Amino acid sequence: KINDRSTINNIYQSLQIGTMDQHSSSPKFLQTLKMFRMKSTQTGKIVSLDCEMVGVGPNGLESALARVSIVDINEIVIFDTYVQVSQPVIDYRTHVSGITKVNLAPEKSMTFPECRSIVFALFSGRVLVG
Repeated sequence: KINDRSTINNIYQSLQIGTMDQHSSSPKFLQTLKMFRMKSTQTGKIVSLDCEMVGVGPNGLESALARVSIVDINEIVIFDTYVQVSQPVIDYRTHVSGITKVNLAPEKSMTFPECRSIVFALFSGRVLVG
């Protein structure tokens, strides 16, 4: 298991090599980071990623990231967030994704750069399967 000190070191290492961006100091990012630190002592080294997409572009046929979920081998949810979509959403694909317009509101979701930074930090020192 990864201890809290290891987790913090991984995050600082990510900061030092410039993988986190200007969004890293936003309240939502810091809140997520705090939750991650609390869970880090419980999580395993093997993780799995799932992404949900919504339809954008002509007729909603192009896909855009709208949700990211990461669990460890013990089925502990490490990270689960909705991601703001930069293009108008034509099809929420709710019947498959469960996502609605409300889920993607700025107060309930994070930006793609925020999400990317957190996911990168979470994968450090772990094995991704699935």
